[in-house]
Order: sequence, then C-alpha cells, then structure tokens
Amino acid sequence: MKKILILISIIYLIVISCKSSYTKIGDKNANYIPYYLKAYEADSLFLIGNYQRSYEILDSLFKKHEPVNMDNVNEYSTYIACCVMTGNTENLDSKIRQGILKYGSIIRNHPEADTIYNRLSKITKVSRDEMKLLGQKYNRKFNFELKKRIIRMEGEDQMARIPFLDYNKMDELQKKHEKEIEEIIAKYGYPNHNVTGYILNKKNEPVSFEVVFFHQTAENKKKYLPMLSNNLIEGKLSPFEYGSIVDRIYIDNNQLYYGTFTGEVPLINEKKIDSIRKTIGLPSYGYEEWAFKKIFPNLK
Repeated sequence: MKKILILISIIYLIVISCKSSYTKIGDKNANYIPYYLKAYEADSLFLIGNYQRSYEILDSLFKKHEPVNMDNVNEYSTYIACCVMTGNTENLDSKIRQGILKYGSIIRNHPEADTIYNRLSKITKVSRDEMKLLGQKYNRKFNFELKKRIIRMEGEDQMARIPFLDYNKMDELQKKHEKEIEEIIAKYGYPNHNVTGYILNKKNEPVSFEVVFFHQTAENKKKYLPMLSNNLIEGKLSPFEYGSIVDRIYIDNNQLYYGTFTGEVPLINEKKIDSIRKTIGLPSYGYEEWAFKKIFPNLK
C-alpha cells in the first residue's frame, strides 16, 4: 500500500510539473516577452531561408507556450511553412486544421511563398473546401455586433478626415468615440484581432480598432497603458501593437519611443533603441523595414 501511495504521488508531481511548464495566453503568471523575442528570431531565419533552425525554435517554443501568432509575424503560419520545407510533417494536417480554427489562416508572406504552398498542397489531405469551412467556423467565433460597431466607428473617423480634415467633426467624434472606447474595453478588453477576429468592411478592406484608438487624445491613450502593458506580458497584445500605441503618444511631441513608425520623426533615445525595444519583445530597430524588403523585394 505504501509503495502504491508513493507511485501515485510521483505521478501526481509529474502531472503538476507538466502543467506548470506550459504557459497559456492570459495566465496570471505568464511572461511572454522572451516568447516574442524567440518568435522574431525564428521569423528572421525563416525570411532568409533557414527553415530548419526556424522550425527548431518554433517547435520548442510552442511546447512551452501557447502560440500568439502576432499580426506582423504570424509565427504559427511560419511554423507550418517550416514543417513543409524541412520534412517535419508528422501530424501536419492536424496542425493545419488547428491553425485555421484558431488563427483564421495558415498563409504567411514569403519570397518563396509559391514554392512553400505548392509543396504543402501536395502533402496535405486538408482540401481547399475544408480550409474554407474552417475559416468560416473561425469567423463565427467572434462577436458580430462588436465587429459592426468597430466598422462604423472607423468609418466615422475616416469621414472626418477624407477628402479633407474637418477639425470640428474630428473633435466631435473624438469625444463620442472616447465614451464608446471606454464601454468596449470595459466589456471586452482591448479589441485587437484576438478579440474581434480579422474585420473586413463592405468593400472587403481590413478594419482596425487601433485607427480609432490612435486618434484619441494622448491623455486618454495613457489611461489604458497599465492594462495594455499587462496584456502584452500575458500574450494578449503583441509588442508591435503595444509599441505603436506608446509611439502614438510620443509622436504628439515629435518623438518616437520604440521606433514602430518609419519617417523623419526622431527617436527619443537612438543609442539605446535596441535595448529599449527588447524590453517589450521587439527585435532590433529597423527590423520591420528589413522584413518588408525581404518579403517584397520588388516593391520600393
């Protein structure tokens, strides 16, 4: 009997240990900053064609963390592509289905995208029709009324700015949207694509809550920074999203803190910019521009 109790205790400790070693998005004790940095490292290797090392990093990372699949990195899609290009295709169909159901797509921009997805189509048993159905199931997970509200808010925001800036209307809508933003965040949290899915308007154009949020006053954006910082650490907000919100606050004084925007706006601390970016999980300054040129070498 004593031996049985000891065995049960050992099994219990193993189970508890396994559970505690895996981090899920939103866990109270989560720290996704190291995750972001490794995901970016894998992304850089993927873009230069080092599929094996990129696969190894992501495969190890996903065994310890629930994938975030950041907007501008799409690391789960990169993982699928690397599985194909390295021949690590065990359970590939299951991974494809899981990716579409959870993230809406497994497509990742890459200079060799045609080669990657031609190979994938020859390997997988998941048909295009099934992928389409899985995508529709993904879209049904999200709150349709919230999507409609964000589409309407962005439409109002743009109407006050296009074809010319109507400052009176902009001020009126800023105050109106301030109240709506407060209501939305109180109910849903910050509504990035993790909350809303990918939103398209009637013209099939992408719609983003951050456009409306960016046009709020610096004081109103600052009010949400503690919450957004927690979201960042817990894996619910990507470092680029968080960094761009902070930069929108600094840009009012003609400065950038994290350097998420390109142009002539000076950095607040150019000498330490890489270490500053690293604190929130961003790669070296200029990475976004480098990655874009790698993906789209023919675009200027």
